[in-house]
Amino acid sequence: MSIPERFYRIARSKYHDLRDRIDDMDLEAEEREALREQTTTNRRESRRDAVRELGESPGDAQLRAAKVNAPDLGGLQPRMRTPEEIRRGASANTNSSSSNAQTNVEADPLTPHYRLLGIEVGSDFQTAQAAYQRLLSRCDASRFPVGSPEAQDAERIRERLEETFHALKDALDPISRRFDILELDESPTPSESAK
Repeated sequence: MSIPERFYRIARSKYHDLRDRIDDMDLEAEEREALREQTTTNRRESRRDAVRELGESPGDAQLRAAKVNAPDLGGLQPRMRTPEEIRRGASANTNSSSSNAQTNVEADPLTPHYRLLGIEVGSDFQTAQAAYQRLLSRCDASRFPVGSPEAQDAERIRERLEETFHALKDALDPISRRFDILELDESPTPSESAK
């Protein structure tokens, strides 16, 4: 086997690994969304069944009256704290179970970007930049025959990596943000105004 053939096989292998990771992440996101919708539907059905079975209690009328007189919180529903949360001094938004903690970590909008780059959530910008450069070199479309399915997929993966990198760059690198908002003076230079 020739050296170029070996390099081609290695590049193809690395490319397939990255493509599989992206496909797995997309599938996981779809499954999470379906599970979230199913859970919401089950909760609604359970509430309807409970109300149907129990009927309306005397406290329901008072609760409805309190909701009518409550201040508008912009669509947010206040949640009462449990006695445990009060004893611990935890706020109403603190989640005690590990599954809820995992959901909060995944609720971070940068988590999918970290996962795509294959780095730990919360890593610094330099780590993200190094991972981006490494993955970008692995999915270089010029490594594959022109017009091949691998070259087209490599280009699609490169675009997705660039989106991910720019999202992390905007969130983690304060210097790039300064240059992005920098405005240049468009007044004519002294040599142009002399004309």
